[in-house]
Amino acid sequence: MLDVRDLSFSYGKETIFDNTRLTAIIGELTIIKGESGSGKTTLLDILALKYGIHCDFYFDNLDLKIKENKKNYQDHLYYMSQKPIFCYDLTLDEQWSLLRKMYSAHPQLEEFISLMGLDDKKSSYPSQLSGGEQLRAMIINMFIIQPQIILMDEPTASLDDEYKTKFIQLLHILKEKSYLIIATHDPYLFKEGDKIYEIKDQKFHLIKDSQVQEKEFIIDALKKNNINWILYFFIMKKHHIFKEIFTCLLVSLAIMICAFSTNIDNGFLSSFEENLKTKNNQSVLVYKSLDSRYPTYNFDITSSTYFPITDIEQKSILDIQHIKQIKPKIILSTYVDELSAKEILPSFHILKDNEEIYNYNDTIEQLKSDNNYNYYNLFIEGIEETEIEKYQTYSFDKHEKGLYLNQSLLNRLQLKADDLKDCLVKIKVGIPTYDVSGAMEITIPSGEMEEEFADDDFSPANLINCQSVELLLPINGILETGYESNTLVTSDYAMYMLSDSLEALARSNPVDKGYTVFRKDTEDGMIEVESQKDADLVFVYTPWQPNAYTVAIDHIENMQSVVNELENLGYTVDWEYNQYQSYAESIRSTKEMAKVISFSFLFFTILIVSGFHFLKGKEEQKLNLWLNHIGYYRKKDIIKVKLQKYLLNAMITAIVSYVLLWIVNYISIYVYYTPYIINIKSWLVIIGISIISQTIIPILWEGIYHVKN
Repeated sequence: MLDVRDLSFSYGKETIFDNTRLTAIIGELTIIKGESGSGKTTLLDILALKYGIHCDFYFDNLDLKIKENKKNYQDHLYYMSQKPIFCYDLTLDEQWSLLRKMYSAHPQLEEFISLMGLDDKKSSYPSQLSGGEQLRAMIINMFIIQPQIILMDEPTASLDDEYKTKFIQLLHILKEKSYLIIATHDPYLFKEGDKIYEIKDQKFHLIKDSQVQEKEFIIDALKKNNINWILYFFIMKKHHIFKEIFTCLLVSLAIMICAFSTNIDNGFLSSFEENLKTKNNQSVLVYKSLDSRYPTYNFDITSSTYFPITDIEQKSILDIQHIKQIKPKIILSTYVDELSAKEILPSFHILKDNEEIYNYNDTIEQLKSDNNYNYYNLFIEGIEETEIEKYQTYSFDKHEKGLYLNQSLLNRLQLKADDLKDCLVKIKVGIPTYDVSGAMEITIPSGEMEEEFADDDFSPANLINCQSVELLLPINGILETGYESNTLVTSDYAMYMLSDSLEALARSNPVDKGYTVFRKDTEDGMIEVESQKDADLVFVYTPWQPNAYTVAIDHIENMQSVVNELENLGYTVDWEYNQYQSYAESIRSTKEMAKVISFSFLFFTILIVSGFHFLKGKEEQKLNLWLNHIGYYRKKDIIKVKLQKYLLNAMITAIVSYVLLWIVNYISIYVYYTPYIINIKSWLVIIGISIISQTIIPILWEGIYHVKN
C-alpha cells in the first residue's frame, strides 16, 4: 500500500492540505478530482517527492523518511506530467530503443504502439508530433519502463474519444502491477476509477471505493541496465549537425590557437636548438683576442692571435659550471715564411702508387686569375669522431693519422672521390716550437684598402715559431661541403685529422727552454741588439702551448651563461649564437608575445564555452528532466550520464583541435619551409583545455544550476 498520513502543505501563507490522508493499492485505479487550483497537481508533485517529505509517507509499509526507502520508492516511480517530457534530439524509435536496453519492455509493446496509432511516427522527432501524439508516445514509455508507481496529471487532455477509449484499456493493464494515481477532471476517467478522492476544503474526501481486494504483491527491484550513452549522444548530435559542427570548430579553433601560441616559443627554440646541435654547437672556441677591433678566429685564421692559454688559465676555465671538457684547438698550416707569405707556395701533392696525380702548384695560376689571395694557405685542422660520422660522405681505409679532405677542396682540385682511394697526401706543414711574445704592426683588411690602427703603430702580439716538416699521410675519406660548425674552420683550404692525432703531431717537436731577442727600431728598420737597454722591442721565445681551446658545454640551455663567464674572464668566444643574436632576440620577444596570446586565448576559449553552456542551459535542463523522467532521479546519476556526453565533447574537440594544428603545420611548411613543432606539450595543452572547457566547466555548471535533487 501507498499510505500518506497527516498530510499538511502550504504555499507561503496559503494552506493547500491540512492534516489529510490518502491511500492507494496495486490493482486499483485511484482518481484525484477537484476544481482547478484545488491542489491536484500539487498532490502529484508531493507524491513525486518534489518538495521532500512533509508527512508520514509509507511505501509497502516502509517509512520514506529513511533514505534507503526513499531511494527505493524513487527508483519505481514514473510521473507523467501535463507537459510531455522527451529527448528532443532523438526520434521516438531511438528513445524506445534506448529504454529497451535499460528496462525489460512489456511483451505486447509493439501491439500497444499500434493501438496508439504510432507505427508511422517512430522515425519522427517529438517536435514533429501533435500534442495528442506526444501524449500517446509518453504512455508507451510506461510499458517499456514498467514502473510500480505511476502518477499521471490530466493524461487525456489531448486525446479524442477514440484514443481515450484505447488509453483506458491500457490503464487497466497497467494497474494490475502498479500503483496508478491519476489527477483529472475528465468524466471518462471518473467512470473507470476504482477509488476516487475529491479535494475539498484542504482535505481528501473518498467519494468512491470499489473495495478492490488488496493484492499480496511484492515489489521487485526495478532493473535498470547500464548502457553506453556515448552512442546516443552521437545520435543526438546528428539532429543538430550544422550547429554542432560550427560550435565544435569555433571551440577547437580557439583551443588550437591556444596550443599553437603556448608551444610556438618551444617550436622556435627547438628549431634553433636543433640547428645549433646540427652544427655541433654545444662547444665553443675560446682564445685570447689581440684587439676587440680585430677579426675573430673563425673569420680568418691567418689574422688570428697566438696568445697561449696557460695551465692555470685552463683550470680556471674548467672551474666554470656546466663545462664538461676542454681540448686544445690545433691547426697546422702549410709552412711559409711569415715575412714573405704570398711569395712562397704551399707544398701539396697527391700520390697514388708512388706516382703524383696532383700538384697544388698547377692550380696557382687559375687561383690568381680568380683573384683568390688565399691560395697560399692550406692547413690541417683537428676533428672529432662525432663530426666525421655526421659529415662523412666517402670512407676509405681508416688510419689513425689519416686525412679527411673537404669536398669543396676536392672540387677545386678537379678530382673525384673515387680517384683518391688508396692515395697519399704529401704536404709540408709547420710544427710549432715557440710562442714569440712581443709587438707587431697590424692592419685590418677593408676591401681593397687597408685601414691601419690610428692609436698605435705597434700592438702587443704573440706569434708562433714553426719548424717545417714534410708529411706523407693516407686519405681516410671525404667530408661534405657547405656545412657549418663552430668548432671547425670550414674553408675550401681545410683538411682534417683526428684531434688527438693532430695534437700529438703538433707536440712532436718539443723544446726544453726558451730565449729572448732584443730589437731596435732604426732608420734602416729593425735590427737585433745585444741588451735590453738598447732595445725598443723585446721578443721572448717560450716553448709552444696551444693558443685556442674547444670548450664543451653540457647543454645548449647553459650556453649563454657559460659564454658570459668566459667573456668576463677576458676571453674571446666564438660560437654560433653570435651569428644568431637578432634571431635569438626575436625568439625571446616571440616567447613573451606567445605567452600573452596563450593566456588570452585560454581565457577566450573558456569564455566561449561558458557562453555556450549558458545559451544551452535550457536545452540541458530539458535533457535532465527527461533523464529524471526515465529513471535518473539523483544528481550523481545524472552527472554520471552527462559525464559521458561531456567526455565525448572533449574527445571530439581535442581531435578536431589536433587536426587544425596539423593544418597549421602544413601551412607553415608551405609558407615558411619550416614545420611547426607538434610535441607532447601541444597534446597536453589541447587535451587539458578540451577537458577543462568541455567536461569540467559543464559538470560544474550541472552541479550548480541544472541538476536538482
